Amino acid sequence: MYKIARARATERYRNRLAIERLEGCGYVQRQSRNGKIAFFITREGKRALRDIYERSARAVKHPEKWDGVWRVIAYDFPEKERATRNSLRYVLHKSHFLRIQKSVWVFPYDCSLLSELLAKNATANAHTIFMKVASISSESTHKKHFGLA
Repeated sequence: MYKIARARATERYRNRLAIERLEGCGYVQRQSRNGKIAFFITREGKRALRDIYERSARAVKHPEKWDGVWRVIAYDFPEKERATRNSLRYVLHKSHFLRIQKSVWVFPYDCSLLSELLAKNATANAHTIFMKVASISSESTHKKHFGLA
């Protein structure tokens, strides 16, 4: 019971901090309506969301024809860099990379913008390896996953 209560309290605390950061950046605005607090996205917040969406859509391209080269990202972050590791894992998942081992992800299409973003982040760059390989084991399974078979 204690663990559940602590987890809920931690979640509330993190949510409060996130909302305060969004307010501080001017992305959301707090208003009181009918005695209840509500949050509304501002013009600046809408612009920031649009920019993020456009950048992420360009990060990974899906051409019609596969060039036969696999893009592999492997990482090994120390525990103190957990937040960066989790962020990278989230981005790889959302970019439709396939996780083939605990910290090894594979993708069949060009993702040079993503590799550039990794290179710019000093922490991520120090703990990740980006490779282009011609073949990998269990390739037929991976091709099937990406619809290349």
